[in-house]
Amino acid sequence: MPLSEKQIKKFLAIQSHERFAKLFIAESKTKTIIFSKKEMYIYNTEFSYYEPVDLGGRFISLVSDVLHATIEPWEQHFAQKLADVVSNKELDKEEKNEIKDQLKVIQKQLTVAIKSIETTTFIKNIVDQISSQLIMTIEE
Repeated sequence: MPLSEKQIKKFLAIQSHERFAKLFIAESKTKTIIFSKKEMYIYNTEFSYYEPVDLGGRFISLVSDVLHATIEPWEQHFAQKLADVVSNKELDKEEKNEIKDQLKVIQKQLTVAIKSIETTTFIKNIVDQISSQLIMTIEE
């Protein structure tokens, strides 16, 4: 489910572990089962079974890959939008500058988001949030 431009801007305005965790849960195609913080499984499509993983290593890599795959197209979208505004002859100079400034702020927020994902501490906190949200109860 792709986010609208308004939702993207709202997400970028306040970049928290919880928001990144929710984004991962919404965008991840990999089935994940978490019984506890020490007992996690992700579905291995190649061999059709649930493979045990720990909070580090493979799961962190999966989270990072999904978040990069989700956020990087936003960067391309807003770069294209900036190029369109710059080449638009119908807008007056003030209006064009205002839109360009808004788009540059969004691009800076995107850069910060991507750098955050690449930070080990930040990504570990996102993984903790994901495990907290996806942990299964005894009934499940």
